[in-house]
Amino acid sequence: MENLRDLIESILSEMNARKAGKHVNEIALRIFEGQPGGLYDDPLIDPLPYEYIKKKVNSILAADVKKIIGGTFSKVSNPKTKKNKKGFYRLKFEKPHIPTGTTSPMIKIESTPKTKTVPIIPNDLPGEKIIPPHEPKDNLFIGKAGECAVMSELLFRGYNVNTMMVDDGVDIVASKNNLFYFIQVKTTTTDSDNRINTMIKANRFDAFIGTQIRYIVVARCNISGIDTNLYFTFNNNDIQKYLFQGFINGNNSNLKIKIRIDKVKNNRPMLYHENKETDITFHMNRFDL
Repeated sequence: MENLRDLIESILSEMNARKAGKHVNEIALRIFEGQPGGLYDDPLIDPLPYEYIKKKVNSILAADVKKIIGGTFSKVSNPKTKKNKKGFYRLKFEKPHIPTGTTSPMIKIESTPKTKTVPIIPNDLPGEKIIPPHEPKDNLFIGKAGECAVMSELLFRGYNVNTMMVDDGVDIVASKNNLFYFIQVKTTTTDSDNRINTMIKANRFDAFIGTQIRYIVVARCNISGIDTNLYFTFNNNDIQKYLFQGFINGNNSNLKIKIRIDKVKNNRPMLYHENKETDITFHMNRFDL
């Protein structure tokens, strides 16, 4: 199964799939039907069930399109409605088509996405440059790395911390001076324009109104060649205030948090939604829960 991603790329590199893409069911069926010569060369190995292959294909594609940088696949939008067509995917970066019979579909065609470096100056690092970080691992690795990074910062500041066994809206519990705090960590990476995007599930946010909940956004970036993090800490009242003022976009499903670094305003972090924005330097790299 280690070559399943290669087969998906090969199918989506075909001429008729470059713009229109293909549905996950069609991709899975192609792989299922071509197993003897595709996934396996050994005829003694039993073929994998179609439903199993479809589940794996869907998992690979769904995880890849969530990547902020370094992703290979993207969803396909309907040109009339401008909305994504459910289940359809295509290659994010165009690759040359491999004609049938000329070479093996197992050969992966490498494509390196182009990213631009945008210098910004964080408050505590004057004169440094921030660029997108090295290509991240999958979301599980990124999320756990962010939690560990927050725990480390809190430990340095005298908090006793522990992770929750079950993710039910709280990732970390921290205590100091007999006060306990619930912490939800949202980890992401800066994009090529040094913008930070994440979201909080609305139902989980509502469940913790009135509690000692803290939301810490961890933005992974690269400063002068060294991967590092920027942290933004909000309490429940902060989120509610910014929602009311229109700096956060909220609906019945998610609260969307978007931050950009404003080079004109001395590279200050700005929380924004549509044409409204506000300076949130106060919340950056602040760990006084």
